[in-house]
Amino acid sequence: MLFRIVLGLLIILAGYIVYSVASLSMRYEQLIDVAESRIIGPQSGDHIDVVLFFDYTAPNTQTLDSAVRSAVTADGASYYIPYPVFREGNAASQDYALHFYLAERQGQSLPMHDALLVRAGEPLDSDAASAALFEEAGIDITKAAENGPATDAVIASYDLFKSIGGRQLPTLIINRKIFYAPAPGDTITADLIQKLIEKARNEAQ
Repeated sequence: MLFRIVLGLLIILAGYIVYSVASLSMRYEQLIDVAESRIIGPQSGDHIDVVLFFDYTAPNTQTLDSAVRSAVTADGASYYIPYPVFREGNAASQDYALHFYLAERQGQSLPMHDALLVRAGEPLDSDAASAALFEEAGIDITKAAENGPATDAVIASYDLFKSIGGRQLPTLIINRKIFYAPAPGDTITADLIQKLIEKARNEAQ
């Protein structure tokens, strides 16, 4: 009787593990299922995907973004997907993420991304500030806002980050396998990211 109970529990556990692995695999595929307009780097052939979850209002965001871009460009066979998310309880980071995903509706996420990086730290909680930002990025704010705020996209990106085990910002995910969350004070360079990309490439072989 005890044997049957244990066996039954093992079968249930095995089923749960298989389900969890499959579910996690599907979420990893979601990481790279984004609009082409958000992707930096080559999108065809064999490549390594580099995903960065970040908060625009964090002090090291612009430096990290620049390092990732430089690493991807130097590598030549990888691409970069920026994933802005918000910090809980941080209204400013929510405003920044909302602007990014509004622009993405127009296929203009990267011009907005660059504009937001430059403005990081400035308040975006007024219509005038939003209008100035969209004008700076060369995006029609009226068309971008036609379907209302991009709250659903902001929440979806945050939920995806949490569902794959994200715990702190920023977090780099390379080839859906290597997680790297720099500690406070870490020096992030393009050379370091290139090494992580090469490690991911070697592990994929």
